[in-house]
Amino acid sequence: MAGENPTIAMTRTFRALLAEMMGRALRLRAFVILGLLLETLGLIMTVAYPVALKDLIDLLAGKGGSALALVSAIVLAAGCWAGPNLTGACRHFCTTRICGVLANEFTRRSVASQLPLLATTAKGETGVILGALERMPFSLQLIVDGLMWQVLPLTVQLVVSLIVLAGLAPTVYAWLTTGLLGLVLACAYFNARRWKKLAAGINAASGRMSHIQTDVIRNARRVVFNGNVAGELRWIASGGLERRQAAEAGAVSLIRFSFVQNALLCAGVLFIFYLGALDIRAGVMTVGTFVLIQSYLFRLTQPAASFVFLILGAGVAMENIAAVLDMATPMPADSDREHHRPAGPARISIERLGFSYGAGLPEIGEIDLEIASGSFVAIVGPSGAGKSTLAQLIAGLKSPARGRVMIGDADLSSVEPGERSRHILYVPQFISLFDRPLRDNLLSPLPPITMRRRV
Repeated sequence: MAGENPTIAMTRTFRALLAEMMGRALRLRAFVILGLLLETLGLIMTVAYPVALKDLIDLLAGKGGSALALVSAIVLAAGCWAGPNLTGACRHFCTTRICGVLANEFTRRSVASQLPLLATTAKGETGVILGALERMPFSLQLIVDGLMWQVLPLTVQLVVSLIVLAGLAPTVYAWLTTGLLGLVLACAYFNARRWKKLAAGINAASGRMSHIQTDVIRNARRVVFNGNVAGELRWIASGGLERRQAAEAGAVSLIRFSFVQNALLCAGVLFIFYLGALDIRAGVMTVGTFVLIQSYLFRLTQPAASFVFLILGAGVAMENIAAVLDMATPMPADSDREHHRPAGPARISIERLGFSYGAGLPEIGEIDLEIASGSFVAIVGPSGAGKSTLAQLIAGLKSPARGRVMIGDADLSSVEPGERSRHILYVPQFISLFDRPLRDNLLSPLPPITMRRRV
């Protein structure tokens, strides 16, 4: 919705996606639950690994444990280290199924909703629709794999890990780790805001480059016959230079950010390590506890650096999914109007039919016409007289400004668009062929031969 708060819009879109995933129609509920269980199991093992490693090191340092206890500690630490990779691979299968089914369903709905609009209007939205549909699979992947399986679990992992760290190590280390994480997130936030502006410039430069290339290639005959190949190549090169300079500016910004963030991160880690070494020498904590602190530091700070980028990326993906969901929404039907199916002979009755393309533009005056069932009628007239417009009005491809068209005993406007092709067909003056074998084009609207074989 225009003017809607971005957070509210993002939440509304996410809830709509969850409703689709958990609904019965798409049969995705089991994959969502399985993915959630796998992510939870991976999260438990990720948080437990530093604790298992601490216990193993303390056991080795104490030299008092049995062989069975030592083997158990080694197996537990190894399992907690390798387990998240296995659960992540299994979870990826769930993500692939969820994104694939949603993409197919949203594409089907969008095309079904937009085709009648594209056929009856000249709004030129084909490129916008195709662009949104092409970006949709990646957007779904970013939301499911990024937001659902990374951002939300990472938030839980950060909280649980800090609680475990505060319980097993001196409290000061939990506070220092929290402060270091806050510093990393702050750096990532400011860099993400700057990168968003740079990315907009890169996308704009890439869009201009694509426009230049398309314009030149589309007019290849004119370019070659006018002897201006060298000039157009220079024009393409200028667009490529602009795109390269924008991309390099973004790369330089990332290098600066990485240097600043890692310098601060190294300083914080070295300070915590220095305090840990002092506490070990003073007997305040064991080597295992020191390893526990080190493991949580590296396991939390590295993914935290990408935390903000994932959220911003998910926000952009949500905008694209929201656009697709809007396209997939059927046009509102007139609930007060009864829908009819023509019955009897397919005669056509035109009663006081009128149409106009706009103020000051040519229009069709009030027309009364009767076309008997089974008759052959030719409409003749000079170019621009309205012959094609009248045919499109009769076929229901355009809505009359006044009057009505009757097919048999039914008003054409009361016949659902999906039913009209059963009673009246329109063959345009200029036709296009599907990118399919000629046999399939000749047999259209029957399904393609290959599709019928699969079915």
